[in-house]
Amino acid sequence: MKIILIASNLILFCSCNIYYLPNTRSIPMFEKKKELQTSASVIGGLNFQSAYSLSNHLGIIANGLYYSSQTNTSSALINYYEGGLGYYSNNSQTNFAVFGGYGVGKMDVNNSNNNFYYNDPAHGQYQKFFIQPGYSFKEKNFWYGAVLRISYVDFSNLTSYDTGQPLSLTNNRIVFFEPAAMCRFNYKKIFATAQGGVNYQAFGIDGKIGYLPFQYAIGVGLKLNFDKVK
Repeated sequence: MKIILIASNLILFCSCNIYYLPNTRSIPMFEKKKELQTSASVIGGLNFQSAYSLSNHLGIIANGLYYSSQTNTSSALINYYEGGLGYYSNNSQTNFAVFGGYGVGKMDVNNSNNNFYYNDPAHGQYQKFFIQPGYSFKEKNFWYGAVLRISYVDFSNLTSYDTGQPLSLTNNRIVFFEPAAMCRFNYKKIFATAQGGVNYQAFGIDGKIGYLPFQYAIGVGLKLNFDKVK
């Protein structure tokens, strides 16, 4: 675990100040109504996810991200929370879902050893609107699939970490493409999951915005069903 967290820190601070750290994609893969799923994963922060199927085709998600790091030359504190609503449809072999939602985040980033891109440590906030269609397959206890999340991120209240003065961006509203592939192994009510993804500034590009271009995460979760009808 220590090696994993060190690797995450190196990725986060190797190039520029990370203003935007995407959370892992929520891919609940519901089977039926009244199903509750919760999970936690690591790499690029601690990710917490929960999802509940309101009916056989409607579900909600609530997710969070927490990242904290401190070295001799760098520090970062990033918090993000989101909620969403979506539609899903499945059968014995496949699952299709599309979710949309809204999230808010805060960052406090200081990388004084940075010689690339935008070397301006900052405090700031952002809000995000997202939509994510996904498709997955089932092979007994092993599930796998892919999702494309499109995120509209609006940065605001950016101030210098050192002086407290406002910072300006060429574009403070940026659209990110965030595709990811995942796999999941289920054992009774417990599951293990792994996810790898790419993050890319697609529209409203601003070279001052540091972000994590590649991500992967591993985690564990719990699935419970409260539907009494078998």
